[in-house]
Amino acid sequence: MKKKRKLKLKNLAILLCFLVIIILVIKVVFSDKLKLVGTWTNDNVTIYEFYKNNTGKLIVSLHEYEFNYKLKDNYLYIDFENEKSEDSKYSYSFKEKKLILKNENGTFTFIKK
Repeated sequence: MKKKRKLKLKNLAILLCFLVIIILVIKVVFSDKLKLVGTWTNDNVTIYEFYKNNTGKLIVSLHEYEFNYKLKDNYLYIDFENEKSEDSKYSYSFKEKKLILKNENGTFTFIKK
């Protein structure tokens, strides 16, 4: 009887460890997405709006470009709905209320409104 009880406790401990790991992974993934949601600007002419449903809008001067986005492996992928617009891939990071995007064209810093 004691061996069965120890085995059940061991299995329960392993299950709890897996649950904690899964919760931490989910928290990290959704944490970045929640940080990204909102309105970001770097010069009050270029504005990115990111929504919770993985869609967004780039506003440049008087033009708006709708897109879908995803965060994966520390990259932000932007897929514009208009096929004439060039899709983008950025590495990203957050520092305080700043979003830093990097790609082959340079580094771009946006401030959350």
